[in-house]
Amino acid sequence: MTHSRKLIVLLESVKKLIRRKDFKHVANILRKIHSADIAYVLHSLMDTERTRLVDMLCDMDLELAAESVSEMGVVKGVQTLSTLSLVKRVKVLQEMDSDDAAELLGAMPEEDSRQILDLMSSEESSSVRDLLKYEEETAGRIMNTDFLALREDQTVGEAIQVIQAREDTAVFFYIYVVDPQDRLVGVMSLKHFLLHAPGLPLKKIMRTNVISVNTETDQEEVARQVAKYNLLAIPVVDGANRIVGVVTVDDIIDVIKAEATEDIFYLAGVDADDHTYSPAFSSIRKRIPWLGIYLGIGLVTAWVVSAFQGTIGAYVILAFFFPVVGGMAGNAGNQVMTVTVRGLAIGELASESIRKYIWKELRVGLFNGVTMGALAGLVSGFLGYFWEQNYYIGLVMAIAIFVNITLAAIWGTVIPLLLKWSKIDPALSSPIFVSTLNDIIGFSTFLGLATILFGLFGL
Repeated sequence: MTHSRKLIVLLESVKKLIRRKDFKHVANILRKIHSADIAYVLHSLMDTERTRLVDMLCDMDLELAAESVSEMGVVKGVQTLSTLSLVKRVKVLQEMDSDDAAELLGAMPEEDSRQILDLMSSEESSSVRDLLKYEEETAGRIMNTDFLALREDQTVGEAIQVIQAREDTAVFFYIYVVDPQDRLVGVMSLKHFLLHAPGLPLKKIMRTNVISVNTETDQEEVARQVAKYNLLAIPVVDGANRIVGVVTVDDIIDVIKAEATEDIFYLAGVDADDHTYSPAFSSIRKRIPWLGIYLGIGLVTAWVVSAFQGTIGAYVILAFFFPVVGGMAGNAGNQVMTVTVRGLAIGELASESIRKYIWKELRVGLFNGVTMGALAGLVSGFLGYFWEQNYYIGLVMAIAIFVNITLAAIWGTVIPLLLKWSKIDPALSSPIFVSTLNDIIGFSTFLGLATILFGLFGL
């Protein structure tokens, strides 16, 4: 049985037990399940059922309850916590890693988060408060402050004793080495560390070219560094190069997932907070503005087309090919725009490579324009003659498709770059500008060419 099928069976079993009001049996079953799978089950339950189950998990296994809520994500995690008593909210957040707790508290109303922080233990509260000082979506906000750093003058044997005494350290992919001023000077993998004699000083075996990020580094850049250098964790340093935390690969996966989801949603004209479990009214409120924007674009396009109503009235055959012209320009623009936005998101488009990329996309646009223009001209010319004995429509279509696809390549490349330079998210704004230009220029070119060429040939 596949894992997904097992989850479905688990969910069905949980729902049956809940219908019988046997929450204690459900909680006992979930205690044997991974927290990520418990989060899947909790996502699928009604609000009252979820609250009752999480409340019971808190009493039976607080650590598992905390891990499960953390796995639910920020939106659903905050919503679930808000239904618990204040005491249990404090206990659950206190049980989480400091970075996970900070992420959830940062999404809560300020008054609620302040009240919870005041009730948390001083050690946990201090760690979370330190993280909340950093801007959202930075390395400082997502780092874990529970790491292992050793002095460069310590020996391997002394380091082993420190490690054995710190068995509760959460992040232990690498051993970081610091100088007397706590500045990060080296790093070792655990395997590399254990292969050396106990009396050898760490500064003799550490690797000094440490890959690190600053507390203010954007989380997307952190993810790029981890992916580029195949790291399991990356140290975070302050302005004086003192190590203050680490970002682990599990957090990086969450970042990549969140950023990719955000870009996909934006490209589709959907708010990044709109999920499958969002209330209907919430989804309506978030989607209506985008639909309104595209309605406005459609009305502008209609106004442009109305300027050629005399041509359309004289040559009704033009209306047959409107969907083709609009669709080809839109698809060509979306292809280039998607590649460009992705390249900007993952750092493929550095300043030195932009000119080369624009030239490459222009060549692609020219080739595709010629190919599709020729094909569209042949087919539309045949159909035009078959429908209304007007094969000149083929010439109009050939030129219009060529021009539109070539220009779409330019819009789809240049607009995201300009938005990026203007500090505007290209994924959020590019579709609006590209769609507007494709529609206006596309139909203007098509109808303008028809007006000129049909008049020239006296049709």
